[in-house]
Amino acid sequence: MIEYKQEWITCIIESATHFKDNTWEPKHNSTGYEFVYDGQCYPPKRIFSYSHDLMHDKFPHLKLPNLAGGEDTNNFLRGLGFEVIEKKFFTVASLSFIGLLGRVRDALISRGYGEKLILDKSVQTHYYAWFGDDSGLIGSQFAHYELIRRRANSKSIYIEAHFEDDTSRGFIKQLFAQDLSYEVLQIKHDTTDGLRLDAVFDMDAPNVAEQIAEGLIRFDELVGDQIRALVSRRPTFVSFFSDEDDSVPSPIEHNQILFGPPGTGKTYHTINEALRIVDPQFYKNVCQSGVKPQEKRKVMTRRFKELLIKDWKNPGKGQIVFTTFHQSLAYEDFIEGIKPQKDDDNQVYYEIEDGNFKRLCLLAGEKISASNFEEAYAKFAEEVIEKGSMEFTTFEQKKKFDVEINKNMTAVAIPKTNKGTRMSVTKDMIRAHILTGEIKDWKPYITAIGSYIKEQYKVNVQESTNQKKNFVIIIDEINRGNVSSIFGELITLIEPSKRRGRAEELEVILPYSKKVFSVPDNVFLIGTMNTADRSVEALDTALRRRFSFTEMMPDPGTLSGTVVDGVQLDVILETINARLAKLIDKDHQIGHAYFIGIKTREQLLSCFQNKIIPLLGEYFYGEIGKVGLVLGTSFVEKDGSTVKFAIFNDYDSSEASDLASRVSYKITPSAQWNFSDI
Repeated sequence: MIEYKQEWITCIIESATHFKDNTWEPKHNSTGYEFVYDGQCYPPKRIFSYSHDLMHDKFPHLKLPNLAGGEDTNNFLRGLGFEVIEKKFFTVASLSFIGLLGRVRDALISRGYGEKLILDKSVQTHYYAWFGDDSGLIGSQFAHYELIRRRANSKSIYIEAHFEDDTSRGFIKQLFAQDLSYEVLQIKHDTTDGLRLDAVFDMDAPNVAEQIAEGLIRFDELVGDQIRALVSRRPTFVSFFSDEDDSVPSPIEHNQILFGPPGTGKTYHTINEALRIVDPQFYKNVCQSGVKPQEKRKVMTRRFKELLIKDWKNPGKGQIVFTTFHQSLAYEDFIEGIKPQKDDDNQVYYEIEDGNFKRLCLLAGEKISASNFEEAYAKFAEEVIEKGSMEFTTFEQKKKFDVEINKNMTAVAIPKTNKGTRMSVTKDMIRAHILTGEIKDWKPYITAIGSYIKEQYKVNVQESTNQKKNFVIIIDEINRGNVSSIFGELITLIEPSKRRGRAEELEVILPYSKKVFSVPDNVFLIGTMNTADRSVEALDTALRRRFSFTEMMPDPGTLSGTVVDGVQLDVILETINARLAKLIDKDHQIGHAYFIGIKTREQLLSCFQNKIIPLLGEYFYGEIGKVGLVLGTSFVEKDGSTVKFAIFNDYDSSEASDLASRVSYKITPSAQWNFSDI
């Protein structure tokens, strides 16, 4: 695992930015590989070397890896989530295309379209790249613009609109039924159809980047409004209403991540998003009800709790699972694994236990259900416990065996033989037999016990409606875990096109249970990601491609009109964040949630003392002087105390003298803080 991963990523991006404007000597060119970032190619060794110097300047106390280039350097950069590609896969046209993308983006910016037509950095290769729009309606797999070269050595570029989601077919028919300009062509694209601007762009032509930018703008003028109108009305969309007013409709993505600085309401908004998916009519009714935002929130939270699965033994009508990733979470916890159990004699045995994600997928794909199975099994266990044991007979060989209930409430079958081996017949085994007839082990015993429970306690087996519902798993702090390891082979199966029932449906055999498994189309994943957390894993490119990302930034508007101690909280937030964005970057800001609910000076003092100042100290790695640049002189002052170092003649005396004279800073007592001076 790479230490100080986020710091390395920051330095590598700084290096790429540096070399974008400053060339390097030809002797530093790479012969075998290219480091690709933001549409540009760089020598991997040069990027690492420059980043190494930046890291050393920022963190001189760290022991940094020394890599001389080659595969070690390439793997190091890939381990941070960057793309390093072997040159043999690039033609001259490929390299030119990658370099061209950045110039097209710059040309759009110069024409005032930099925020209207947006290059998707997560979906660009040496022969195609996606563009989206500022509404968010164009830019997903369902609908996006694409620059594409149709052949590896071709220097001809086309501007197209692609609709690659399996649900796009009906949408395309509606689009083709409309009157389209003579400048727009209908095309066949693999398994679906699309649109193309009737123009071909030559990569060797002068000003080709400007021509493509003009072409994208023209293409959006010709078909953009029609695509956006149809996308916003597609059946899998619902209007996303904010707490206060209507906002632009947004798509329901199967896999999405809300990311941003701390305190921007990422976890808060997962409740809204989950309800929007599992109970859209309820969500829409509440948002349009006209009641105060606080009341809306109470109603939403109450409904969320009703739909939250709190106990897998009895999920009831639950459709939502909430979990948090952390460094020690593994595949065995999230999907399935072998877990130790103890029997009545304190002997350890092992069982395959399903994790949260597998359990949710099984529930969402359930075809047959037994609403009263838990109650029936509880009565059966109670009956056995009262009697001490019960005698049963196997159906085929008519052999007698006893059943006891152990302390884990698991049935234990004990054959009436000399050996009398005790066999655990779990509740899940019995449920599977009653619902589907599935039996993996101990068939004679499971059949006898299951049949008794079903008949004696009238288990109500019926067709399940779960496949008609949506289910959501919320993964808080998704990047705190090793996501690729936690999802394992299922990272491919969560793609919308690979879900159960889709044209490209995929199944895998799980490693522990050896059962065939696929991810249902009605399971949705919502993750949250704190971009300011230095201790987390960077998400690799393969994972990013499978999720849509929604940025959540501080919103001073939520604090508008709130005045405490004579200062406006929204102004304080804006001022602090403007300085943080300049001193560090936009990911290291402070969210509005820190100030929500503050009404008195005492509460404001407590917020700064216990939350904001410690966070700023972490942002600046303990450099209190920089905290002063954010908050001002009433919060930070010079530390006038003197220190006399111990006598240590082996240490450089001049360096020791410099250390002794170094200026240090400290936080002032809270009584001196003047919020008006921030």
